[in-house]
Amino acid sequence: MGGKIVYFDGCTTFGKAGGTIQVELQANLLDPLPDGSVQVNSEVTARLRCSSAAAMQLIEALQRAVAMANKTTSEAAPIRN
Repeated sequence: MGGKIVYFDGCTTFGKAGGTIQVELQANLLDPLPDGSVQVNSEVTARLRCSSAAAMQLIEALQRAVAMANKTTSEAAPIRN
Protein backbone atom coordinates (compact mmCIF):
# COMPACT_ATOMS: atom_id res chain seq x y z
CA MET A 1 0.00 0.00 0.00
CA GLY A 2 1.58 3.26 -1.10
CA GLY A 3 -0.40 5.80 0.95
CA LYS A 4 -0.23 6.45 4.66
CA ILE A 5 -3.21 5.87 6.95
CA VAL A 6 -3.78 8.66 9.44
CA TYR A 7 -5.93 8.13 12.52
CA PHE A 8 -7.06 11.16 14.50
CA ASP A 9 -9.47 12.13 17.25
CA GLY A 10 -9.73 15.83 16.49
CA CYS A 11 -8.48 18.91 14.71
CA THR A 12 -6.60 20.92 17.29
CA THR A 13 -5.26 23.87 15.31
CA PHE A 14 -6.04 25.52 12.01
CA GLY A 15 -5.02 28.66 10.17
CA LYS A 16 -3.66 30.08 6.94
CA ALA A 17 -0.35 31.34 5.70
CA GLY A 18 0.32 32.79 2.28
CA GLY A 19 -2.95 31.51 0.85
CA THR A 20 -2.37 27.97 2.12
CA ILE A 21 -4.81 26.39 4.55
CA GLN A 22 -3.20 24.54 7.45
CA VAL A 23 -4.87 22.02 9.79
CA GLU A 24 -3.27 19.87 12.50
CA LEU A 25 -4.82 16.50 13.34
CA GLN A 26 -4.42 15.11 16.86
CA ALA A 27 -4.80 11.62 18.34
CA ASN A 28 -5.25 10.51 21.93
CA LEU A 29 -2.61 8.02 23.05
CA LEU A 30 -3.14 5.72 26.03
CA ASP A 31 -0.03 5.19 28.15
CA PRO A 32 -0.16 2.56 30.91
CA LEU A 33 1.13 3.61 34.33
CA PRO A 34 2.87 1.35 36.90
CA ASP A 35 -0.21 1.44 39.19
CA GLY A 36 -2.38 -0.11 36.44
CA SER A 37 -4.13 3.10 35.46
CA VAL A 38 -3.88 4.80 32.09
CA GLN A 39 -2.76 8.31 31.21
CA VAL A 40 -4.18 9.94 28.08
CA ASN A 41 -1.68 12.02 26.10
CA SER A 42 -2.32 13.90 22.87
CA GLU A 43 -0.02 13.97 19.87
CA VAL A 44 -0.17 15.58 16.44
CA THR A 45 -0.51 12.77 13.90
CA ALA A 46 -0.63 14.83 10.70
CA ARG A 47 -0.43 18.33 9.32
CA LEU A 48 -2.60 19.13 6.32
CA ARG A 49 -1.51 21.89 3.95
CA CYS A 50 -3.63 22.67 0.89
CA SER A 51 -5.19 25.32 -1.31
CA SER A 52 -8.72 26.60 -0.72
CA ALA A 53 -9.91 24.57 -3.71
CA ALA A 54 -8.42 21.36 -2.31
CA ALA A 55 -9.93 22.13 1.12
CA MET A 56 -13.37 22.49 -0.48
CA GLN A 57 -12.93 19.09 -2.16
CA LEU A 58 -11.96 17.56 1.20
CA ILE A 59 -14.99 19.13 2.91
CA GLU A 60 -17.31 17.75 0.23
CA ALA A 61 -15.75 14.29 0.42
CA LEU A 62 -16.07 14.23 4.22
CA GLN A 63 -19.69 15.43 4.09
CA ARG A 64 -20.54 12.70 1.58
CA ALA A 65 -18.70 10.06 3.63
CA VAL A 66 -20.58 11.08 6.80
CA ALA A 67 -23.90 10.94 4.93
CA MET A 68 -22.92 7.49 3.63
CA ALA A 69 -21.99 6.34 7.14
CA ASN A 70 -25.39 7.43 8.43
CA LYS A 71 -27.21 5.21 5.90
CA THR A 72 -27.99 1.58 6.52
CA THR A 73 -25.53 -1.00 5.18
CA SER A 74 -27.77 -1.92 2.26
CA GLU A 75 -28.02 1.74 1.16
CA ALA A 76 -24.33 2.57 1.42
CA ALA A 77 -21.95 1.77 -1.40
CA PRO A 78 -18.38 3.04 -1.84
CA ILE A 79 -18.03 5.94 -4.27
CA ARG A 80 -14.88 6.88 -6.11
CA ASN A 81 -14.55 10.33 -7.66
